Amino acid sequence: MQLRRGGRVKRLGGLGGFVALTLIMAASGRAPSAQASVARTPAVRPRRLLILSLPGASWTQLTSTGLPNLDRLLSRSAVADLTNLTAKGAAHIGDGYATVSAGTRAASDPTSGGLAFDTTEPFGVRSAAQEFARRTGLTVSAGIVHLGIARLAGANAGEPYGAKIGALGDALAAAGYDRAVIGNADGAVPDDPASSTYHRDAATALVGSNGVIPAGSVSTDLLQTDRNAPFAERLDPNKVLAAFTSAWRDHSVVLVEASDLARVDSYAHYVTGAQHLRQLHDALVDTDALAGRLLANVDPARDAVLVISPSHPVGSDSLGVVALAQPGGEPGYLRSATTRRNGFAAMVDIAPTVLNLFGISAPTSMQGQPMSSIHNSTSLSDRRAFLVQANADGLFRDQLVDTVQTVYVTYAIVVAVGVALLAWTDRHRRLLLIAALGLLAYPSATYLAAVFHFATSGGIDRFWLVIVAVSVVVVALCELIGRRTPFGPLIVALALIVGLHLIDAFTGLRLEFNTPFGYSPTIGIRLAGIGNQTFAQLAAAAVLLAGFIAAKARPHRTVLAIGLLGVTLVALAAPFFGQNFGAALAATPAFVLFAWLVTEQRVRVRHFVALGVIVVVAGLSVGFVDLLRPAQQRTHIGQFFSQVGNHGWSGFTMVIGRKINENLETFSNTGWLLLLIAGLALLAFLAWGPTQSLRRLLDSPPAARATAASLATLMVLGYAFKDSGIAVPAMMLGVTVAALAFVVRGEIPARTDRPPRREEELTRARQPL
Repeated sequence: MQLRRGGRVKRLGGLGGFVALTLIMAASGRAPSAQASVARTPAVRPRRLLILSLPGASWTQLTSTGLPNLDRLLSRSAVADLTNLTAKGAAHIGDGYATVSAGTRAASDPTSGGLAFDTTEPFGVRSAAQEFARRTGLTVSAGIVHLGIARLAGANAGEPYGAKIGALGDALAAAGYDRAVIGNADGAVPDDPASSTYHRDAATALVGSNGVIPAGSVSTDLLQTDRNAPFAERLDPNKVLAAFTSAWRDHSVVLVEASDLARVDSYAHYVTGAQHLRQLHDALVDTDALAGRLLANVDPARDAVLVISPSHPVGSDSLGVVALAQPGGEPGYLRSATTRRNGFAAMVDIAPTVLNLFGISAPTSMQGQPMSSIHNSTSLSDRRAFLVQANADGLFRDQLVDTVQTVYVTYAIVVAVGVALLAWTDRHRRLLLIAALGLLAYPSATYLAAVFHFATSGGIDRFWLVIVAVSVVVVALCELIGRRTPFGPLIVALALIVGLHLIDAFTGLRLEFNTPFGYSPTIGIRLAGIGNQTFAQLAAAAVLLAGFIAAKARPHRTVLAIGLLGVTLVALAAPFFGQNFGAALAATPAFVLFAWLVTEQRVRVRHFVALGVIVVVAGLSVGFVDLLRPAQQRTHIGQFFSQVGNHGWSGFTMVIGRKINENLETFSNTGWLLLLIAGLALLAFLAWGPTQSLRRLLDSPPAARATAASLATLMVLGYAFKDSGIAVPAMMLGVTVAALAFVVRGEIPARTDRPPRREEELTRARQPL
């Protein structure tokens, strides 16, 4: 790219190719991030696998109770927090097991998800095997049959994830591995006619698509009466152990459910809080004793053990538990390409991990990714403390997110009203400019506050105290550093936003995690990279800052402005930095348009066509390069391309349709919608209102036109390509509103400079009738 004197461009034809090349080079490199670690795959494959299911368990529960047998297992395991989102959101136990079965987000049927029976059990006047034959046409003489298999399939037919119940069981069976499920969480109370008797959802995890599990037991024979236990029932450890030893043979996968924990969760609605805690403690102690007897039959050198919790604890969005001990494995953390963050895995990753242990390829219907072990030499207590803290921080963030964002929306609307009033009067201008700086500082303060872990050190009151204090300090710094020029404080504030997020993107994105404008593992899907609202702040601030840099038409300043946008694009789009595919699609044409206009090039129809081509090239470049990376290192971009490759047009439409629905649903968010309306109304008022200050601004330097066009492109494409929908352009408008407070100040002429005719009209309007 060559610049002529005065900032004009001789050649910009290669700009689109330069952007695509930059994205390819960034995508194909190695991450210097702190998250980058070596995933170790043991050379020895296990001969068999025990899946120990702890329904409703969290790391907090496993830490607060003395559990020596589980502690010994976990001390040699790779561990992680489990994000247990399903097709229905937070994981009900049936949905959790269905998700394990499908290897993608799935749903259960609330009335028949637990209808699994040993073949010899009675069901009505017939045996379960006879009823199963009547429902499916299949004759089964041994093992377990799931009478609700048809309704399970139907429950997922209308979901947008393409879940196939039985995908895990079918893949294991095709590879010659036996399957068994052992557990029974039955329980009902006479005073609640809505409560179901059968709670055998664990069978869904390993069921085949035909509704059959070859071995194991889910019958009431596993239970014994205990008048102090929930529903007066608990597992008989001797019978569970007998069923396990019968099924525990070479080339087998056996799931044993600690069903007493499931009963404690189900019974929580009927007991006092103190009694619930007592019953939970007793169930954990009994589970630990049972685990010790099961593990006595496990050879660590030849067998693998996978611990999971398929549901949230009752009344909480707490993360679940997952741990993997395998032959040749080392203690540490688990991670997957789904979460892309050490110490975190997703429910959808369970099935691909089970198959990967035995070297079995996962079916293309599975969207989860195998978990890998990341060695970490810290003690089990230290690793558990990290996981407990991350869960607490996530729950704390989720508690605050609505309030924090409502404050931002209200603040931005107030500043927008102030900017509109500034067009009529010079009063309180100084106060408005300070408020505008505060609007820019406020989100940054919420990111910086994450380092204090207020969930366990100070709580909500101290959080807000720090937010206010940090915002005041940032505003003071902006005033101090930028005091020499009218726009100096604004430029400093924009530079702080851009610098904060670029540094964070290039050093591991720690400030995104568990922050109100970032994301959390407790309710979020994204756990790595730059989140949607951060993208909106960073992109808008970068464009505005680039506009101010290029305002003086000097070649070196223009190059610096374009370079800033190029670095921002890499931070947003690179798979090991921002990992934000939608941001790449939105920012690439917006930034290219800025570069084109700021160098005073005329825009024609063919240039808009070229921008469309750049969007496609940039998206394909990032996607295909990510697809070339190892499967366990791919981001959601490469996974999307892989799904399209496996399923063709149906895979494409399924994902895109889901994104469109999520996007449209954002219009129900009243706060962001109000900010969007207020921001657009302000722009219209400044452009076509009495002062027409925005129109005069756009008639001036090319940098102003380039900035406006780039911001408009970002807002439109940000809405189109991001599933956060209207929150993206609304957040961008919040940044823009703050900048307009300074721009209007510099552009509104003094009252004596206004056209005489307009002044006369105002004078007559003030006169009494």
